[in-house]
Amino acid sequence: MEYHSDPITARKAALRARARSVLGQADPEQTASWGRAMAEYLTKRELWQQAGSVFCFVSTAREPSTRPLLELALAQGKTLCVPAPGRRASWRRCPSPA
Repeated sequence: MEYHSDPITARKAALRARARSVLGQADPEQTASWGRAMAEYLTKRELWQQAGSVFCFVSTAREPSTRPLLELALAQGKTLCVPAPGRRASWRRCPSPA
């Protein structure tokens, strides 16, 4: 176990460990379901509705799926940016479907 002198850092580390444990036990249908719920929740927010641009990670198979969110952003004409592979702190703009 890691030692953290800062209580916030320690709490974040504990939450990350818990999330890894839960995600490690989830099946693909569960992570897809979480992704749909996440998209439904976020897209109802005023901030989403007003946003012209969305920055979002592309999920892996063991994470809640961001695919519904990515598809909605493009379908709604928002500028979508995702992390550029192999580049630290770099984003790439995704083309809208034509």
